[in-house]
Amino acid sequence: MNILCTFGIHSWKDCKCGRCGKTRDAEHRWRKCKCEVCGKVRDTEHEWSGCKCAVCGKTRDRDHNWGDTKCRTCGAELSTDEMAKRWAEKLQSTKDYHALGAYLCAYHSHIDDPLGYNRSVDLWNAKNRYARDILLKAGTEAVDAMLAEMEKGENKDYDVAKILVRIGDPRAVPLLKRLDDRDQWRAYGGHSDITEFVNKYPQYHGEVEKLPCPICGKVRPVTDTKQCGDKRFCEGSCWSKRGRVIKHGIGSNCPYYAEGVCMAGGRDTGLCSLEQGTYRTSCHVYAMYPK
Repeated sequence: MNILCTFGIHSWKDCKCGRCGKTRDAEHRWRKCKCEVCGKVRDTEHEWSGCKCAVCGKTRDRDHNWGDTKCRTCGAELSTDEMAKRWAEKLQSTKDYHALGAYLCAYHSHIDDPLGYNRSVDLWNAKNRYARDILLKAGTEAVDAMLAEMEKGENKDYDVAKILVRIGDPRAVPLLKRLDDRDQWRAYGGHSDITEFVNKYPQYHGEVEKLPCPICGKVRPVTDTKQCGDKRFCEGSCWSKRGRVIKHGIGSNCPYYAEGVCMAGGRDTGLCSLEQGTYRTSCHVYAMYPK
């Protein structure tokens, strides 16, 4: 640094010292929003081209040229809530209640999603929220679409069932009765309002669904069976033998193993879950009940 500059005696040319390059916040040479000498930017006189200033590159939260997820001009990303809102409003405008119901009644994987895991989950939650709100607001107009999507969907969605109950249309009773008989929502707890709604309309119940047990072959009412995997078994001896036909773990030489079922502690704890190793060294259940 020049010795004069070290003593604060700068050779100013506009806002910049010609000897050491130091800048000062005075005597800028402005070209619209940017100083031509030091590059300082002021928040006036921008030259906007859509959402981006052509002089300094600053962006603003309006006039974006949105693609599906990003602004084509500045690269800003849509929030997951805004993405979900646009998706839902487009379907609402065309009254595509099937697409909204199908989204709720499908399984969604967030692995390897181009948005990244966290944004993918956020988007999924936001879409679910908007879809539920729109379907509830549509009321009876959306009932047939929701029933069709629940019938064929991978996921008999609890939220869709709750929407149908709140709408209160008896057309939902046959399907909700059949799913309620199958204990479809047992894992959620607090589904008594679904059962209560179904029981208000016994005239729409029809016959109780019957199906054969995959162990004994007897055809029984679904209410006399229990679900395991994608199959239902007679309660009692057939239930205890379900490991014969349902995929289970490899711990067949374990003292607690009984036809695919783990009997640790003297009770049915579910199908053997050991996938690799040995029951002595790799099974967390056996570690709790060693023999």
